[in-house]
Amino acid sequence: MKYLVTGTKSGKEKLKKFACREDAEAFAESCKWDDAKVERIQDEPEDEDRESSMDVRAKSAAARYLELVGYDIIEREYGTPAGYIDIIAEDEDGCLVFIKVKHSSLFKDGFMPADHLADHERAAREAQAAWFFSDADQFVEMPVRFDEIHLLICGTDRAMIRHYANVMGCK
Repeated sequence: MKYLVTGTKSGKEKLKKFACREDAEAFAESCKWDDAKVERIQDEPEDEDRESSMDVRAKSAAARYLELVGYDIIEREYGTPAGYIDIIAEDEDGCLVFIKVKHSSLFKDGFMPADHLADHERAAREAQAAWFFSDADQFVEMPVRFDEIHLLICGTDRAMIRHYANVMGCK
């Protein structure tokens, strides 16, 4: 929690934030502001927290989208020694799909192109899939595909979605 001291000075509204209540109260008593008062306020999320929150919401939105178009979600945030797989799903044709979710709120950039996979990214995704198969024998016979879902965040509850299928197809 943080504390906010508000008041007026020379007819202008003033405010100042404090980390602890005692400091805020001491300032309110000693300042030359008219009607100085202390209010408790919520901490604003740090940039990391905001990014993490956006990441979680983007992955949830991607999973909802996949379910709407007929995919069955098998795993979300599947951890392997080679890294996390955002979503593992089965599509309507019975294909096992490993999905990477990316998001941006920079409208000027638009959607990222789907053919931008570097060799190290490709190798990491293949290693993640191999780790998944080492624990999940029931999926070994299924065809496999690697997709990406990109979200362009337009507001707190609005995003445009682009689904790139088979991003690791033949070059």
